Amino acid sequence: RLEGHFSLTSPVTPPPPEVLQEYTYLGHGRQFYAFESADKRYVLKLPRMDRYRVSVWRRLFPRLSSRQFAARERRKKRLLESLILAEKELKEGTGVVYSHLGRTQSHLQLLLTDALGRRFPLDLDRHSFVVQKKARRWVDAFLAPVQRGDIPQAKALLESYFKLLFFRAQQGVWDKDPTFMDNLGWDGNQAVYVDLGTFYRKEGMAQSFRESTSRIRGWIAEHSSELGEWFKKREEEILE
Repeated sequence: RLEGHFSLTSPVTPPPPEVLQEYTYLGHGRQFYAFESADKRYVLKLPRMDRYRVSVWRRLFPRLSSRQFAARERRKKRLLESLILAEKELKEGTGVVYSHLGRTQSHLQLLLTDALGRRFPLDLDRHSFVVQKKARRWVDAFLAPVQRGDIPQAKALLESYFKLLFFRAQQGVWDKDPTFMDNLGWDGNQAVYVDLGTFYRKEGMAQSFRESTSRIRGWIAEHSSELGEWFKKREEEILE
């Protein structure tokens, strides 16, 4: 079931015209169902509200059910806080073009096509969702110049990666996602975050920056010793 929304009371602005188009099922992860727009430019993400519901059989055991409900409510709250950070604090680094997190009365619908090719209307008033600019994987964009020996282009992509991390750290936002393979995207001009559900507020800009670079430093060196040395040097320069 896709139906579900966060209990927000803040006003939600109407979606821009470019968002109002058909979307086709793209895939899903632990936190979202993803749909690609007809023009291939955007991805609509619907939070998986089913993950926060307590199963019927667990409701038969009140103590167990209440603990599970509390845990799921905490996860749901963290996801909402992350989506708000993605839009309010990190918009230029996440490619978010529209965020609809509360209940509305716009009477608007989008036409979706599911994994089986079935088409159905999505009532926007009853769903929370986010629309992002579509981006290719940053890893793929980076490996292409590395494999053809274009070191300057590879460095340009790493510079964009550093810029994204520094921008996030400056906002006092951390990213708890330990992976970077699928969380980082490349929109053709800059590195962007693809995963919107792993941000949280915490002080410590330099520590936040280093925690993220430590996840990729060894991987860079494995693919190019030259870029690995440059990466470590550039990292220190940025934090001076």
